[in-house]
Amino acid sequence: MFYIALSFLVGILWLSNRVFSTFILCCLLFILMRKKLLKRYVLAVFIFILISLVTLNTSNDKKYQEEQYLYKNRIIIDNVSIIKWNKKLVSYRGILSWKGNKYKYIYKTKDINKPINIENQTCLIKGEFSLNNTSQPFIFISQVDLSSCQSNKTLSFITNYQSYIHNQMQKSHNIYYDRILALISGDTSVLNPMFIEDVKEIGIYHLLAVSGSHVAAIIYLIYQIFVRFNTPIIIIKSVLLILLPLYALYTDFAPSAVRAILAAIILLLLPKSLKINPLELLSIVFILMFFINPQIVYDIGFQFSFLISLFLVISSPLLKQLSGLKLIIEVTFIAQLGALLISIYHFNQIQWIGLISNLVFVPFYSFFIFPLAILFYILSHFTIHLSILNAIISVIFKLHDCLVSIFLKLKYLRIFVPDLSIISLIFIMIFTFLSLFLFVKKHFIKATLIICMGIFLIIYYSSSTEGQLTMLDVGQGDSILFQTDSKQNIMIDTGGKRSENHKQPNFNISKYKTIPSLKSKGISKIDYLIISHPHLDHMGELPYLASHINIKNIILFKDSFSRSELYNIEKISNTNHINVLDANRLHTLNLKDTTLRFLDTYIKDSDDKNEQSIVILLSYKHKNILLTGDMTIQNETLLLQRYQLPKIDILKVAHHGSKTSSSSNLIELIKPEISLISSGRGNKYQLPNQEVIQRLYENGSKVYDTQINGEITVKLNSDLNITTNQTN
Repeated sequence: MFYIALSFLVGILWLSNRVFSTFILCCLLFILMRKKLLKRYVLAVFIFILISLVTLNTSNDKKYQEEQYLYKNRIIIDNVSIIKWNKKLVSYRGILSWKGNKYKYIYKTKDINKPINIENQTCLIKGEFSLNNTSQPFIFISQVDLSSCQSNKTLSFITNYQSYIHNQMQKSHNIYYDRILALISGDTSVLNPMFIEDVKEIGIYHLLAVSGSHVAAIIYLIYQIFVRFNTPIIIIKSVLLILLPLYALYTDFAPSAVRAILAAIILLLLPKSLKINPLELLSIVFILMFFINPQIVYDIGFQFSFLISLFLVISSPLLKQLSGLKLIIEVTFIAQLGALLISIYHFNQIQWIGLISNLVFVPFYSFFIFPLAILFYILSHFTIHLSILNAIISVIFKLHDCLVSIFLKLKYLRIFVPDLSIISLIFIMIFTFLSLFLFVKKHFIKATLIICMGIFLIIYYSSSTEGQLTMLDVGQGDSILFQTDSKQNIMIDTGGKRSENHKQPNFNISKYKTIPSLKSKGISKIDYLIISHPHLDHMGELPYLASHINIKNIILFKDSFSRSELYNIEKISNTNHINVLDANRLHTLNLKDTTLRFLDTYIKDSDDKNEQSIVILLSYKHKNILLTGDMTIQNETLLLQRYQLPKIDILKVAHHGSKTSSSSNLIELIKPEISLISSGRGNKYQLPNQEVIQRLYENGSKVYDTQINGEITVKLNSDLNITTNQTN
């Protein structure tokens, strides 16, 4: 079955990555040749490849057609069933069911403080589908007709049960009930987003997700309870065959839970006379899950689950000889090794911190948190008066959070991996399996050295060797990244905006745009962050970036900031060990092959903060870049009076292309070869201004706008090669 599973994998990969698919096929044929099975199985291999290829392609076509229908029919005015209804800071979020499909939604209302709970009800809604940058369609609800809501009689027993136990746990006044619920059910939607980020940062998020250990614990508990009453084994198996699928339904078919449950069901149904080795069992489960839902192969949780399980199965000869702390250490190492390729490919990160943190948290969860969570969960069915248990759980989770905070101090030491070629990924896979082989053979030091050396060499030779300037796609805001060939990184502005109620900051720009972009470039530190002026669209993301990226220095014009703004920046800087410099005193910043001149164009007495923007002339080798912030025509007049500007290769067009800047006098003098504009799609200001665009074109400039082109990167070579993330 293992060879069949590999054949299926070849077909699956063929649709997305033919080089990788061909490599796996070559490996499979080589294994069959070594086993002297090539002639016998070669036809079957290609048949199974074709089956998986056709199956997945058909599924992709169906999904594409569904998405195209939603693109053309974005507006939804219909009755939907609200499955989950969770109140967040400024919105309600959860899951609803419409026409047999489940969708995530967000509902923002002005009356957010007015309590509403329509969970397990069918209501008439008005909303719009969003299909951008998400693997699944998302619904933005604009209106809910509360008068139309009716209790959903058709909801499953599981849904009603979920609602009941959630309410019971909430009524117990346990402040950590959300974590306990996540541990049991895998539902992380009720968790604090900051808590989720923290556990992800240190590599222990998987401990909150439902996994094979949860299924094993359930089987063990049921077995031990029934055995004590001398229950026949056939009855125990029957109970498990009923409860395990229900648990899969309860966890919303989490891939890792389904994998373990299917494996358990197969073993329960298998006669004693028939034995199956773990590798064959894993292969059967893989094939079954693929046929049940072909789209699951794109689920990252599914990929993590199977690859880690494969590594553990391969390592079973070694693991069977171990126990206690040695077992935990080596299982942790193997699991991290199994997750390596997925982590690099999807997240551009090597989660080495997880290797250390899991040595602490796996036993902590196994011996303390998980047993207490199970006990609390069971007792919540019968009573909400659990004050003693609540106190114990509170102490345990406080200790847990203390340990998390200790490991978070290591987060600036993370290793980000730039986007790698397929060939580089194949080499990493080779190094990974070679390391695993040596590890199983008990050559622990060699295994560690091999994987470390392999990763280092591949990252080193994959890193960019020339300077580049990137205008990040941050919507209606500004954020520019400059990289030298000597691996020094300068960021000008962070982008940013506030949420609709203007009370709670929204850091989605950093979370989903800036940080992933930095990771894809292998950047884990910013040497200098320059804040051009104190407007939120230029500095709003500072708190989040400072807590997630190692920023060495912040440069700003202090006189343009209010006392409260400076206080907040200094607080952020002190917390994250960042040095703050005043641009008014720092006339020039010299780096290797790079000079930044801070041009004195400030209008200090102006009430318009745009006129206090930091303007920079960046010279890199033989290239000149003018970074303008949101300067106005008044600033441009001072600029032209005070400085002899050279020919400009790249211009950051001021104020998102507004006609309040980019005057004819300036553009005709500098004649920029490339002009970069940062603007938000469909922004209410209707920027950039068409007169400005025309002016730039007339002076021979190539104009790029993030609204149209997405993220824009200019290689600072002789040709000034440009790459974009062109949006549809």
